[in-house]
Amino acid sequence: MDVSTQNFFEKRIKPILLYVGTIGAILASIAYIALVCILIFGFMAHNLTQTIVFAVINAVVGLIIM
Repeated sequence: MDVSTQNFFEKRIKPILLYVGTIGAILASIAYIALVCILIFGFMAHNLTQTIVFAVINAVVGLIIM
């Protein structure tokens, strides 16, 4: 990789990617909190399907945030 290309990447592209990743993680966290509140307070029936759906959503959002 050329030195000028590396400097361009470090000065221009890297900060943009950092901000996009941070904003994406914040939005995913807010959506996850809303979804958990809906799952906890919205459903009155406690059954196995609800628990499995909650676990799958928890795993997917955890991977997205990571």
